[in-house]
Amino acid sequence: MKKDYPNIFKPLRIRGKTLKNRIEAAPISVFDLDTTPERHPSERDMQFFRMQAMGGPAIVTLGDCIVDPTGEDSGLLGSPKILAANVDNLPFLTRIADEIHRYGALASIELNHAGMLRASVGVQAWGPDHINFDETPTIAPLSDQSASSEPVYRKGEVLAMTEEMIETVVEAFGRAAEQSKVCGFDMAMIHAGHGWLIHQFLSPTTNHRTDRFGGSIENRCRLLLMIIDRMRQYCGPDYIIEVRMSGTEYVNGGFTLEEAVEFAKLMDSKADIIHVSACNFYFPETECLMVPGVFDKEGHNLYLAEEIKKHLKHTYVASVGAHRTPGTIEKILADGTVDIISLRRAVNADPMFVNKLKRGHTDDVRPCLRCNKCIAEYQTRITKCAVNPTLDRPEDVVMPFLPTTPKKVLIAGGGPGGLEAAIVAKERGHEVILCEKTGALGGLLRYAYTVSFKRETVQFVEYLIRQAVRLGVDIRLNTEVTPALIQTIDPDFTIAAVGSKPLIPRIKGVEKACPIMDMHLGKCQVGQRVAIIGGGLAGTEAAIEMVDAGKDVTLVEMTAGIARDANSIHKPHMMRKIATLGDRLTILCDTTCGEVTDSGIVCTDRDGKTITIEADTVILSAGMLPRTDVAESLEVPSRDFRMIGDCKRPRQIGDAVREGYDAAMEI
Repeated sequence: MKKDYPNIFKPLRIRGKTLKNRIEAAPISVFDLDTTPERHPSERDMQFFRMQAMGGPAIVTLGDCIVDPTGEDSGLLGSPKILAANVDNLPFLTRIADEIHRYGALASIELNHAGMLRASVGVQAWGPDHINFDETPTIAPLSDQSASSEPVYRKGEVLAMTEEMIETVVEAFGRAAEQSKVCGFDMAMIHAGHGWLIHQFLSPTTNHRTDRFGGSIENRCRLLLMIIDRMRQYCGPDYIIEVRMSGTEYVNGGFTLEEAVEFAKLMDSKADIIHVSACNFYFPETECLMVPGVFDKEGHNLYLAEEIKKHLKHTYVASVGAHRTPGTIEKILADGTVDIISLRRAVNADPMFVNKLKRGHTDDVRPCLRCNKCIAEYQTRITKCAVNPTLDRPEDVVMPFLPTTPKKVLIAGGGPGGLEAAIVAKERGHEVILCEKTGALGGLLRYAYTVSFKRETVQFVEYLIRQAVRLGVDIRLNTEVTPALIQTIDPDFTIAAVGSKPLIPRIKGVEKACPIMDMHLGKCQVGQRVAIIGGGLAGTEAAIEMVDAGKDVTLVEMTAGIARDANSIHKPHMMRKIATLGDRLTILCDTTCGEVTDSGIVCTDRDGKTITIEADTVILSAGMLPRTDVAESLEVPSRDFRMIGDCKRPRQIGDAVREGYDAAMEI
């Protein structure tokens, strides 16, 4: 019950409106704006925001709404966004606000202007300064560690905004807020962080003006204060205004926490909530810190919001960034560190997060992995989650499972795909038997139990097991599914989730190497000096873990770069971690292993030079092969059959979970 989390469920009154708890669903864009030339949200978008509100947060925020055509972002990082001030969109915004209100949440809209980002593909843009990116690469371009392999600012011109241009933007924010109120939104979030236009005025890296909008803290904050005042003028005293800002840029020459505190003090009593994030995404070395990953502690940026709150008398403070554990969130609120916790990845993983806490079902919360799949695939314009296969299918949450006739279902394999299939099939009313040939569930994810920065993955495995047991799935360990067993059980539907096996390359002496999963499972003793053959994601993460354990590691990769299979957000997190490891990790790219010896490995570099690497232990991480032959052998005696996960093709967790869900929904 909510009594277990009294501070999470403590109401908060702001401008005559009641927040029923202290959880805000952070801004998220809609899915289907490409489907209409006018960029109207779709019916699926309506269902998505209904789903978000169903989950129980106090505030649900529609993200990325542009206030004026001059502020549309474009290019490599761009995706279609709602034009908030376009009157043709008013019916659709009204529908979204209505869906949010249906479950007692306050409806919020994030208002934004891209500023100089609009110049990314040669479109003339507005900004604090004049910049010709053809001639002056003033801003560091995004590197291949970020969402694109191409620099964002590779051409185009930014016009230094005149007073008239500034007035146009201020008025656009005011009118967009006014129209959102007409549509039923209770509040608006001004996006003043992450490198968008208002942030560009706040930051000394992009604002070199000498007029009343540049130089001092007060001058750099003037645009933001004018926007707040205009929105208050148009929306009245009962409208809640939230400002999203970066507590620091984490970059040399950018504004610091101390300056952010001064910005916040200027907004005290003017803004109702200050929503504290971090970073400026122009800079790849800090971009990933907006969304702290597995190498960072939960609430990595909390200290920024905490410090800002100390200096405010009237304005509430919200913290965003890697908050996910209910007990930790409760303690933060109990301590008065901040007033509101803003969640996005956690409610992507489980949209019912808040209501599960309210009903005392904490163990049923599907945990976020902090893998950043939901953000890394942003350019697809569809937000997917590795652990939640319904995030981009809100209709599956909003509407009940399709009616079905109970059947007997046999699942071969207890990895994430098999477990997900078992859970969903059981929830749909089927008799489910899950067989795992080993003595433990989890499949390849069992490796996470030995890796310090994979605690979220362990939590996910334990969640899946807990749900399967709770639902009454017939789990049979040390039981391999064979054609004979299928004939004995005689299921109506068989799901093969038998996984993959290590790829063993044709290297002389390779039998002396320890496959990486055997290493994780403790089947080989790891010495002080370690050589890892294969610098993909698995090999790179293993190298990090072993260096953290005090080993000296050489990572050998035959291609030009390591972790090429890591997503575009996780990789920079990983590279930032590697940069802290010093000389205990040696990385050799464009290097091929030709022999494993009793004392190490013999390699050839890109120039044909022979390199001998001494090692006490050689770890093989050359990839995985699907056990397709095993899976296919189970199809012959089956009445109906589906193959899922790595036995089709080795991929990521999200692929296995999604296919497990789909298979169970097919039955």
